[in-house]
Amino acid sequence: MLPIETTHYTPVLRLKKGEYTGLESLANEVKDFVLPYLVLPPPDDPDPELRRHLKKEELINEHGARIGKHWRLRPCIVDHRFLRDTLGGEAAGVWLPELYDVIARAHGMAMPCLGLNAHSEECRGVGIVLRKYNTGMCLRLALADLADAAVATRSQRLLLSLGVKPSETVLILDLSDLSLDSPEMVSDTVLELVHNAQNIGTWRRIIFTGTHYPEANPAPKNGAVRHPRNEWICWLNLMSKDPELVGQVYYGDFSADSAKFSFGGKGRAAIPHLRYTLKDEWLIVRGGPAQLDSEGAVICDGTIRSVARGIVSSGDFYGAEFSDADDFIYNCSRGEGGPGNSTTWRKVNTTHHITMVVAELAERAGTKLPRRVSQPRYEQLTFDEL
Repeated sequence: MLPIETTHYTPVLRLKKGEYTGLESLANEVKDFVLPYLVLPPPDDPDPELRRHLKKEELINEHGARIGKHWRLRPCIVDHRFLRDTLGGEAAGVWLPELYDVIARAHGMAMPCLGLNAHSEECRGVGIVLRKYNTGMCLRLALADLADAAVATRSQRLLLSLGVKPSETVLILDLSDLSLDSPEMVSDTVLELVHNAQNIGTWRRIIFTGTHYPEANPAPKNGAVRHPRNEWICWLNLMSKDPELVGQVYYGDFSADSAKFSFGGKGRAAIPHLRYTLKDEWLIVRGGPAQLDSEGAVICDGTIRSVARGIVSSGDFYGAEFSDADDFIYNCSRGEGGPGNSTTWRKVNTTHHITMVVAELAERAGTKLPRRVSQPRYEQLTFDEL
């Protein structure tokens, strides 16, 4: 099975350029903590590298090669469910093994994920992968699955059909449909769901995944807002309520994003903004139209540089040495280097968020990371530098 013992955190990421390059730019000591869950997108959006929609026959090669290239020789979980409509669930017994062959040739290490509604041919395809590569597998249970009285029977039947034991299976508790407006109140519900999942079998590990990030940008134009990371607070409450779950139930989230998977956008111009992860909240800073004073002088240019200045001057900036993302923000705030584009900003959000979560988890585990990660430097620009 894939070696996942050193990993402690699972971010759910769309396999878009900002996400996979954000993963690649993590410091190695951060990568060691991370078991990413990669959701493969359908060809609904133009490919950022080829600058056109991927053809049906290109999906397998492009997705597989990118996993190997950008997360080389490191374990990950792959979720293919959004490829079913394009490639066909009835043909999954062919294209799923092909996908994992491409990943392996590209030096990737991927574990397939199935849900309880998987097509029989998906199960056949995953079975071929398991026998050929011995990766172990992942079972994803959504909130609706967990509410089903027959969830234990259905889960056990699926694993039995694949010849897989729970001890060889990573269980994803996908709680993205659970409202986390009141994490203290909902943590009792989550605890019950976790205990019910443990009663199904002795899993290799259970991963809690949830998010409280809003689907719409909550920041006003040329403004900033703070939004609580209630999924993190809920998980901390979970560990506090039942300390025996430590080392059994692992933390996962949707990075600095909502759980809404939206593909095939209308190509609207990107809004300059950054989502800066703090210990228990996000600082979301947004640009907009240039703001002028009564004499026509620019007060705020509304660009990503003004967004970066807003983060650096917030009093909560972790310093340029914290991650590659923070280095970009610092340089951008000073007018140095290029401003990037929406893919760059997504990469920055991803890299900083994952680094921040790993630093938090390492601190809780009593693990010392290099100074660059474990001892952030707070910095505030002077008035003259703004």
